[in-house]
Amino acid sequence: MEITEGRVLVSKLGPYFTSLRDEPGPAMRAAGFTRIGGDLAETVVAGLHVYFFGDREPLRVHDLLFYWQD
Repeated sequence: MEITEGRVLVSKLGPYFTSLRDEPGPAMRAAGFTRIGGDLAETVVAGLHVYFFGDREPLRVHDLLFYWQD
């Protein structure tokens, strides 16, 4: 999604977003969204095996929140 501060990814699982910019302005936070980035986005959720491109392995928080596969 494009907003005035740039392009953001919005999770369908909750009020979370991420962006390519380090700090994308207040628009998303003002709308009630929490930014997922940095160490939190890279954290691997051990023991939670999710189907991802044919594999069932633990994934990063970023992949769990922002990846969608039909």
